[in-house]
Amino acid sequence: MREEKIDHCVTLNSLSKKGSSSGSVTERGIRGPMDRFVMNVENEVVEDLEGNDKGMKGLEKETRENTCMDIADFFYENGIAFNVASSPSFTKMLRSVGSYGGGLKPLTAYELNTSLLIKGESNTQAIVDEVKKTWGQTGVSIMSNAWKDIKGRQLINFLVNNPHGTVFLKSIDASDVVKDATLLFNLLDSVVEEVGEDFVVQVVSNFIYNHGWVLALMRNHTKKELIRPTPTRFATAFLTLNRMLSLRQPLEHMFTSKEWDGCSWAKKAEGKEIKKIIFNDSFWGSMSYALKTTRPLVSVLKMTDSEQMPAMGFIYGAMDKAKEEITVNLGNEEGAYKEIWKIIDEKWECQLHRHLHATAYYLNPRIQYSDGLSTHLEIKVGLMVCIEKLIPDEEERVWANLQLNLFKNKQGFFTYRRAKNLIENLSLGM
Repeated sequence: MREEKIDHCVTLNSLSKKGSSSGSVTERGIRGPMDRFVMNVENEVVEDLEGNDKGMKGLEKETRENTCMDIADFFYENGIAFNVASSPSFTKMLRSVGSYGGGLKPLTAYELNTSLLIKGESNTQAIVDEVKKTWGQTGVSIMSNAWKDIKGRQLINFLVNNPHGTVFLKSIDASDVVKDATLLFNLLDSVVEEVGEDFVVQVVSNFIYNHGWVLALMRNHTKKELIRPTPTRFATAFLTLNRMLSLRQPLEHMFTSKEWDGCSWAKKAEGKEIKKIIFNDSFWGSMSYALKTTRPLVSVLKMTDSEQMPAMGFIYGAMDKAKEEITVNLGNEEGAYKEIWKIIDEKWECQLHRHLHATAYYLNPRIQYSDGLSTHLEIKVGLMVCIEKLIPDEEERVWANLQLNLFKNKQGFFTYRRAKNLIENLSLGM
């Protein structure tokens, strides 16, 4: 009689409630002759089914970590700045790869340098064309910026700006042009004509830094530098005004000096107009007013721009404090600060304020345990909205509210000395 070797045999009769010709456990629970060759795994299968969800979640987490590590390695090995991960195009790229699924053939350097580059240029040109269509509706500002490259060439970039976007127009080598005022004027005039004279509202240029004698004269009388507008910094307009106000007397002295009287610009209409402005008290009064209303807001911007401390838990209170400082700066006169408050509130409500700001403000221990805690209703509303969104389970929300009460009243963990020490020495988010 030929022997048959059975490596392993699994039956699920007890789950399916059906008979089997293998002779395993019957409906009566009597073991048959083949039972010694099979294994009853009813309990194991049930446990597997129950643990499947947890297992899948663990697998998903591990898979994401491995994927993120591969992406991180790409950043590290190629020296890519970390803030690139915040780029909308980075998110768009990941979404496209995920939508494609497995088996995506990597693009090559050749594709990047040929067909894809051509297509990208075409897409960009389409965007530029759409912005150009709006020039006639809103008007534009022509912005020029002169700089020197490593070869010592004087280059000028020309950009066209309106509310719909900024378009790079061209960059030219102006090494010979900047030495002659007439040629420089003709260059600017040609740019205006290229864009469309009817569209151009103003031309913005770092003029003084392209004319050495004016710059030298200013430096001689003020002993300082004026601050040039820079598109990469957030408070240049404020800093420029602040520096000009601090240099009022040296500037007035400059325009009464023999050097100024002896130069050609003192006899030109533009030079006379500038001198008139410098000696106009209302000009300096307007500048002082602008600084009084913007200085507190610049402090808020500096706080949000800082890399030393997360600003989320402080921005709500900082905005309120800024409004109060503006009120004091303007002599507590409602007629003086009311319009400024209105502008701030409009920007805050439609662009800046989020429920998360109110929540972070409420949960910031430095503020919660201080005398300056605001009791405004929108703070509680923001907190409740965030709790409902972040904690969908009702029982967990109840538990969270209990924890909030402990936090507010400095009870439980919040009474420990270590917790108090953290409140004083750590910024929110660390």
